[in-house]
Amino acid sequence: MPSRIIISADDFGISKGITCSILSCCDRGVVNNVSLVPNGYAYDFALEEYKKRPGLGLSVHLNLLEGRPLCAPGQVPLLVDSSGLFNRSFSGLFLSYFTLTKEMQDMLRQQVRLEIRAQINKVAESLGSAENLCINSHRYLHMIPFIFSVVSELRTETGFSRIRVPVEPFFFSWGGLRTFQNYLGSNMIKHVLINALSRRLHADSSVPYCTYTVGLFGAGRMAETAIQSALLRIQNINADASVEIIFHPGRALSDESTIWAEEKICGDFYYSDYRAAEQEILMSPSFKEMVS
Repeated sequence: MPSRIIISADDFGISKGITCSILSCCDRGVVNNVSLVPNGYAYDFALEEYKKRPGLGLSVHLNLLEGRPLCAPGQVPLLVDSSGLFNRSFSGLFLSYFTLTKEMQDMLRQQVRLEIRAQINKVAESLGSAENLCINSHRYLHMIPFIFSVVSELRTETGFSRIRVPVEPFFFSWGGLRTFQNYLGSNMIKHVLINALSRRLHADSSVPYCTYTVGLFGAGRMAETAIQSALLRIQNINADASVEIIFHPGRALSDESTIWAEEKICGDFYYSDYRAAEQEILMSPSFKEMVS
């Protein structure tokens, strides 16, 4: 297996239920890094629980896609709707930037920088420093080139240590219909797009990052057999590589549905049965043995 494996759980702090699910994977499973959402509804609870677990790694999970910004809506009008909720998608931000005038591009970039800086600083101030923080984002938002550039520029100001730049080698694994769907649907598109962006950004970035990631193909549908295939593939390429395996095991509680009353698609995502399945993987003896 690769020489260093980081096992990350994203969406830490989005809600109390999601956070508690992730914590169980830290306490009884093999998660050794959590990605904290700065504008999450359970941010304070998540941070308090994180501080009880020395040795647990922490990343900032930048979020410009769901919930409310940390900045006043009037400061980031190009990112929110009339209710003050984020109303952009990955594709919306990616494509719209290239269709805007130079003046509007500068305005959008300035507003993105303002909100990202607020999110990084919030976590850094909560911990006293950003020195050991990794930066990643909700739905790989930071891989959009102009946003990646903003994040890289903020390293000097904020002092974070590294960034997630996902490169996942192509591999094939048969684990039934559940995993085969990854090769036919949106995960395949995501794999191709994010890998293409990452390889380009690797050359432009001076910020440290893991050599490889596992989790693009399996996003939302991670399977143990697929993870093993991916790690073996990486080992064959570079046995000394550092690898981050990305999971989303946090599942919302039934009484938290009102949180996403205005964002139903988000709510459906956080109640997915696949999240419970990923939690089972992270606490299974066979997976612990695989990555031990």
